[in-house]
Amino acid sequence: MIAVTLVAIILLGIFLPCMFDLRAGTVARARTEMQLRTVASAIDKFQGQHGYLPRTLDEAASVLNRKPKDAWETPIVYRMSESGSPVYYSAGPNRRDDGGKHDDIFSIEKHRNASPRR
Repeated sequence: MIAVTLVAIILLGIFLPCMFDLRAGTVARARTEMQLRTVASAIDKFQGQHGYLPRTLDEAASVLNRKPKDAWETPIVYRMSESGSPVYYSAGPNRRDDGGKHDDIFSIEKHRNASPRR
């Protein structure tokens, strides 16, 4: 009976932290995806006001309350694609800009008349 209890305690010690890490990762990802939707909305608003897409998030500061960061406190990456569409994503849990790959949380939205300022 003592052996079963010890095994149960050991297993709980191993799996319980993993379950909390998974939950924390899920919450962080959801927060980051919400932040990316906020960026998409701000880009649309900026484009509606100015008639062109911002080249940087700093340029869109007038419609953002603050520079957007992901759940890991890393700034959202924003750039224009070769086709002129905005591309933005989170560097993800590793906090490294992998170009929208690996653990990065990527978002590309269709924006009306996706034309950057000339």
